[in-house]
Amino acid sequence: MPSAVKSRKVLAILLVNADRLVSLSAIKQELWDQDAPRSASTTLQTYILQLRKLLRAALPCGTESPKDILATRPGGYVFYTGSSELDLHRYEKLMAAGHSSMDQGQWRPAADNFRQALAQWRGPSLVDVEHGRQLESHVIKLNESRLYAMERLIDAEMLLGRHHAILAQLAALVTEHRLNEDLRAQFMVALYRCGRRAQALETFRDLRDELVAEVGVEPSTRLSRLHQAVLTADPRLDDWQDSAALTEHWPLTPTGS
Repeated sequence: MPSAVKSRKVLAILLVNADRLVSLSAIKQELWDQDAPRSASTTLQTYILQLRKLLRAALPCGTESPKDILATRPGGYVFYTGSSELDLHRYEKLMAAGHSSMDQGQWRPAADNFRQALAQWRGPSLVDVEHGRQLESHVIKLNESRLYAMERLIDAEMLLGRHHAILAQLAALVTEHRLNEDLRAQFMVALYRCGRRAQALETFRDLRDELVAEVGVEPSTRLSRLHQAVLTADPRLDDWQDSAALTEHWPLTPTGS
């Protein structure tokens, strides 16, 4: 990894767009926003040369040229991954496999795939790179995807009847994402199934108070319906093997992939 701030940004924007052309204008905007100096093109070429030197030092002797990996193309640059696979690519493949398993009602393989997808993360995305507008957009997208992967893993675990095992994780996620109704719904159902009905009702009241105080809105109809089900001890809340109990009556996360 290069030590210079702007070299890191160039490498980052090329990697998040691996195997796709990144235009010169996009890279310049990431580096300098609207204040690119007159020497921007020359300076960018210097950063590319520095990255290729690092690639040359990292590549085994006799392998492909750094120019074939970080390639100049009309209008920009492409970072080719070749036979290698980025963590991001593995993550996306595992997520797709998890969605497919969920669609087929195969909860255990789905949980395994979502768990392996989340294992590709080793911390916040691009944490050691300064973000311009484009990288910030990628970071937001990746973080939202990670949260969604967590929600889908929890769905699969609930369908396997592992509500006791995920309570602590859900409690932490609800604390971190206080206004997230999907996580709050999952937490309510998990608490209910663990015989903690009063706490399930309390977590709904806490969310309602926070939404009214901070956003000025009531909980969604969907969550209010779930609250009513907990109040009346609706038997469907106990049937974690029936996918319809989650996806039709109590949709805890967006359905589909």
